[in-house]
Amino acid sequence: SREFVHWLIQRLFFSLFQLNQFVGNLLLAVLLDFDLELSLAFVVLTAISGVGTLSLWLVRDAPSAVETRRAAPARSVDQEFGPPPMSAPGPPTLLDTVRLWRNPVLQVMLPIMLYSGFSQSFFAGEYPPLILDA
Repeated sequence: SREFVHWLIQRLFFSLFQLNQFVGNLLLAVLLDFDLELSLAFVVLTAISGVGTLSLWLVRDAPSAVETRRAAPARSVDQEFGPPPMSAPGPPTLLDTVRLWRNPVLQVMLPIMLYSGFSQSFFAGEYPPLILDA
């Protein structure tokens, strides 16, 4: 079902996101363990990030919302809670972004987003000094 696919994609994304932090710190520890200069280590990590960014061109386009609704008329978040309110036609404004927080789905996701940000800052602040001290 459509909900299962969304669930699977979310889990896959956050799994890869957290794995990226672990592998990045591990790679940096290995590079520094070989007495590689810190600037050269950052060049290697930047090159890897560039290759990852360029690989996004290989991602296929998702079907448009109209095609998806015609293919599978499933209930969406917009049907449950209504479309996000927009101030006027055209690009979204800052006020439109603030209005999105009226959506109960985003309100429920707020603790998850905060936890993810706090854990990333903790890992980024705690692990590198431990690697350099080892």
